[in-house]
Amino acid sequence: MGTMQEVRKVNPTLPPPKIVACKTEHTTVSQSIVDGLRKQFGSNVFQTAIPRGKDIPAAHAAKRPLPFFAPRSKPSLAYVALAEEVRNA
Repeated sequence: MGTMQEVRKVNPTLPPPKIVACKTEHTTVSQSIVDGLRKQFGSNVFQTAIPRGKDIPAAHAAKRPLPFFAPRSKPSLAYVALAEEVRNA
């Protein structure tokens, strides 16, 4: 948030920053963190959350983009959904 305040001094017309919840899991703790982000930052949190997945580090190690390495993985599909959400924002 401090960085955004510094950037706004140079460019005050920037839209509010948006937050992406990453490395989420299907656990109570992870869900409570995402819920807390949404409670604190409201519509500035994207609806799409990026889940953890073994394909992310594997794609990195293979030096291939995730959508080409594992196009049907949950993280890859989440990134596609996030891109669509950004495009429609």
